[in-house]
Amino acid sequence: MQLAAGIMFALPLGGCASLSAEPLEGQVLEEGTSKPIANAIVIVRWDKTYSSFVDTTTVCVHVESALTDVQGRYRLPRWRGKTPDHINTFKTGYERSQEYFRAKAYLQHNDILKPLTGSREERLKYLLRVLGTTSCGAQDESEKNLISLRKLLYDEAQKLAQTKEDQKTVEAILYRLEILELGFEEAGKRQALNPEVRLGYIGVPPICCNLYSFLGELNVHVVFNEVQRQFSMPYKTDTLADQYICYTYPFDMLYHIDDIKKQIEKRRINGIIHYVQNFCHRQIYDRLIRKYIDIPILTLDCDRPGQLSGSMRTRIEAFVEMLKNIKC
Repeated sequence: MQLAAGIMFALPLGGCASLSAEPLEGQVLEEGTSKPIANAIVIVRWDKTYSSFVDTTTVCVHVESALTDVQGRYRLPRWRGKTPDHINTFKTGYERSQEYFRAKAYLQHNDILKPLTGSREERLKYLLRVLGTTSCGAQDESEKNLISLRKLLYDEAQKLAQTKEDQKTVEAILYRLEILELGFEEAGKRQALNPEVRLGYIGVPPICCNLYSFLGELNVHVVFNEVQRQFSMPYKTDTLADQYICYTYPFDMLYHIDDIKKQIEKRRINGIIHYVQNFCHRQIYDRLIRKYIDIPILTLDCDRPGQLSGSMRTRIEAFVEMLKNIKC
């Protein structure tokens, strides 16, 4: 069964070169409703087959990607004027429908998706399979066009991961993403993430410069950062107006608390660091946060810019140690 996030296996478009250099265009639709699917990533690959006396090998020589618009349409250049060998579509929450094959949608470079099915474990395995089937070791470095896809695969894997075995899937996807962004040498230097504690950070940006690095030394990973997340407008929407409606930072604290509680469950957060500053309104909100959020909270307030003081480090260490004991 095809599972999880809506990207599919290679489709048989044929490898014949086209004499036309017109752009490649198509549309992604939902099964049954024929509604256009916006913000789907379309991956287009061109392959080349090498033959010898003992073997025949097919390799990817170029890859492009595009995001569908509100009408579900995409537009891509034809590499060297050729017809692509594979077109795949990825949309979180979807998988390819069998109607795609019955309707021969591939002849018009279209795709048909349906809501995803499958258990958490099956979806994680599928994400790994997606990672493999969309890879392209092209010499022209066009594989960097897959960065946006791999970021989405990584985000999906993080949401699904619950066990140490699941974390291996997250690490595998992150490693392949970092290869594209940093190169093989730099990607190989990073140690695998296996945090003992998953923290959320809420409040204002800290004036103590080594807070995050100190948390890293304690094998703690901050998986939710309220301020950066709110200001980044992370939600995928069809219109700019919808994007601004989802921009929650100016809203009242109870609205923020509701969002924080959702993220605690979604990201499996063990504890919260609430960073406040003298004469800042967030000090007023600390009591509300403690009233409505039912996981351990550490309130921090650096008195001056610079490194964490000895007392601050001791408080953080004690908080982290408590969280580790609670997990046990």
